[in-house]
Amino acid sequence: MSTFSTCTSSTRPGSPANGDVLFETDTKNVILWDGTNWRGYNNDGVSLGVIADTRSLLLDGTDDYLTTNSAFSSIFSGSFSISLWVKTPSNFTSGADTLMGTTSTAGKGYLEFRWSYVSSTTATLTMYTANAYSTSPIYATEVRTTSANLANNAWSNIIFTADRPASGATSAKIYLNNSLQTTTGGSPYTATLDNAGGTWDQNLYLGARNSGSPLPTQGNLDNIAFFNYVLSTDEISAIYTAGGTGNLAALSVNHWWKMEEGTGTTVADSGSDSSSDTTGTFNSVPQWSTVVQPN
Repeated sequence: MSTFSTCTSSTRPGSPANGDVLFETDTKNVILWDGTNWRGYNNDGVSLGVIADTRSLLLDGTDDYLTTNSAFSSIFSGSFSISLWVKTPSNFTSGADTLMGTTSTAGKGYLEFRWSYVSSTTATLTMYTANAYSTSPIYATEVRTTSANLANNAWSNIIFTADRPASGATSAKIYLNNSLQTTTGGSPYTATLDNAGGTWDQNLYLGARNSGSPLPTQGNLDNIAFFNYVLSTDEISAIYTAGGTGNLAALSVNHWWKMEEGTGTTVADSGSDSSSDTTGTFNSVPQWSTVVQPN
């Protein structure tokens, strides 16, 4: 099987031969040199298959969340993406609700994704992460949305992407309902994402942080997914458009909690890297719900 040579839209060859065909890695388009001009063949986007989506997990915001026996080191030590669906409560309350988080242990890899109250109807989103967390002085990256765009009493798709090469520039982005959010970060935290690395051995909780003060989420969670690469804008759009019925296996998802069991006290990991340690186990008694995101 032959493969195309690659370029970007800004690095096309200056002296191509008639019939040269290349793949543009930034636009995902195929281009052909016809002897005079480059002719582009547009990317048709990403298509996901369809799965059943009949359940979500309802958390009470007090002591309902899922524990795991994994730190997901193979995900968080490099570039990664997180996607999840959440139905927010009827009204936000003061403080923060944590969508997922590890223990904040000095010198260890750390991740905490949360929303923070702005008003009863709006909240901001913040990701904290670090290869080696520190409290004295505080060290972690903060990626926080500048606008309170997360709405109450509504399903939302939230995606975080972290581009963390071994060296060079890094970037972090938050998408809300297929819309890239403007973010900030700073004192006492850093605004720059670490390069790949870190000692990731602190177990992750879903719907709370692994802490004596877990700050659990109030609302419905569904289709939480981890990827060991940065999702493209086409892939992000496909996830949002498909709603809860998108088959994320088409995107080589590494960990995926569909929340489809409807009974019992565990949630299976349906990703390609699943194991007994990545199964979500109830803390307290979250409720299975038939309220699911729109498709």
